[in-house]
Amino acid sequence: MIQPTTRSHSGKHTAAPVSERFLITLILVLLPVALFWNLGLTPVRFEEPRRAVVALEMMVSGNYIMPTIHGDPYYNKPPLYNWVLTGLFHLFGYPANWVLRLPTVLSLLLMGLCNYLFVKKYLSLSVAVVSSLFLVTSADILFSFSMVGEIDLFYSLIVYLQIISIFYFFGRKQYLLLFLVSYLLTAAGFLTKGFPSPLFQAFTLLAFLIVEKKWKLLFGWQHILGICLFFGLCIGYFGLYGQYNDPYSYVYRMFTESTVRAEAARGIYDRIGHLLFFPVMMLKILSPWSLLLLFMFRQGVVRQIWEHPFLRFCMLFVLANIGVYWLSPGTRERYLYMFIPFLLPVITWFFLKYRQENGLAQKLITWIFGVLLVVTLLIFPLLPFIPYTSKLPYIGLIAVGGTLLALPVVYGYFKQVHLRIYYIVLATVLLRLGFDAIMIPARYINENEAHYEKAALRMIQLAGGKPIYFTGIVEDEKKILTLPILGEIPIFYQGVPYVTFQIPFHITRETGNIMRTDYSRNPNAFYLSDQWSAEGLPVKVWYRFYSREVQGDYVFYTYR
Repeated sequence: MIQPTTRSHSGKHTAAPVSERFLITLILVLLPVALFWNLGLTPVRFEEPRRAVVALEMMVSGNYIMPTIHGDPYYNKPPLYNWVLTGLFHLFGYPANWVLRLPTVLSLLLMGLCNYLFVKKYLSLSVAVVSSLFLVTSADILFSFSMVGEIDLFYSLIVYLQIISIFYFFGRKQYLLLFLVSYLLTAAGFLTKGFPSPLFQAFTLLAFLIVEKKWKLLFGWQHILGICLFFGLCIGYFGLYGQYNDPYSYVYRMFTESTVRAEAARGIYDRIGHLLFFPVMMLKILSPWSLLLLFMFRQGVVRQIWEHPFLRFCMLFVLANIGVYWLSPGTRERYLYMFIPFLLPVITWFFLKYRQENGLAQKLITWIFGVLLVVTLLIFPLLPFIPYTSKLPYIGLIAVGGTLLALPVVYGYFKQVHLRIYYIVLATVLLRLGFDAIMIPARYINENEAHYEKAALRMIQLAGGKPIYFTGIVEDEKKILTLPILGEIPIFYQGVPYVTFQIPFHITRETGNIMRTDYSRNPNAFYLSDQWSAEGLPVKVWYRFYSREVQGDYVFYTYR
């Protein structure tokens, strides 16, 4: 709490400094506001509409076993995340944009809470508080992926719980629970994103049990029972899936989807470039807290990590699993989020232990963060004069309010040395609030992000209740896969015309009907295709609009 005013030696009344408890409370109050404010304003983008379309088609069709897109089987991802979305859609009664993004925000908050509980148990309260605040305010997550309804933070939460359960039950010598709980979560991860989860389980168990000299547990009945639980759940799902479609094609596509990133490079230069750039990618997802790695550049750091069981386990997980991503040129930042809650406690432990040293690292970090704070303070008064933000209503009031909020943060940072890290976290949360209030509305006004939503609503209006289909030129994919024991298995994927997924999302959401593919040229229906597929056909064009993704127009038409 803020303490009451006190009398100084000169006899004047001065305000007592802000307490650590007050700053933490203020951060925890403002953080949910920052995460939820304007969460639904931005139109769906990136992979959001794809995830939403699959969930919507499950609801419309009533088939929650076989994921589909355009009514055709969807093979790229298993269904668990879509089940979560459909549950939320039913709960809130409408698939609003903010509901689509709710799993992302809740997963981030839950991961921060779980990190706090486990780190408090195995390290200390201070490390738990600070590392959890670092986790939820990592810039890449806070200013980007906490705002979109993608699968990665949800999946990272599952992986975190899967891996941390190994350490938790191992420490309690509850080996049966270790394998049952971790393999249950491995199955959940597999049914969310496919094959990475079994790899996380295998590499982590192997490294951890060998280091702890308990490798015989790998051959124990408890481990066998855990493996049986994993295969029982996964085979059980694909057995149900086999009632609707070929499960072999599904599993094969999931495998290729999980491994294609490793083959994404076109040549040796791509691979070398990724090897060199990967550490930069890791620093980016940990920023701005990656600056605190400077406190780990000291003698004995490996020995200190190795001597502490929890720190050792965190680094074992990272070292045992990160090589797969380091060697895969298609790796993106969001694929690495599950490493953040294992790296940040280690970084925080060293930072809090050595931050009192008046060394080069301390001075450098103090001035870097200080400069960033001052630059942030100076930005607010300029907002009314920047063309991108000047059109916003109340921009003058926002500029004044932002400046008044930033001033005490900058003052406290330079005045209260022992609380500087909390002022930086608070400044990060306030920046996200500013982003919510300024950049999200400005982007909506300036960049016409509702382009596809407006196009979809216009097509619904023109169709007047008639069906709307996709059509176009496609090729089916057929191959024979030879496997041990199973022999030759035919693999078949039905080709689907490419379309920007915002379109079927909005049409399915607003009409309650699946926007299917169709090649029959039904005169009583409307069709959407790219402009090249419609060339030379006997059609009447009702509407057309440009798509950045296809670098051309989509055409909305009926057959004559």
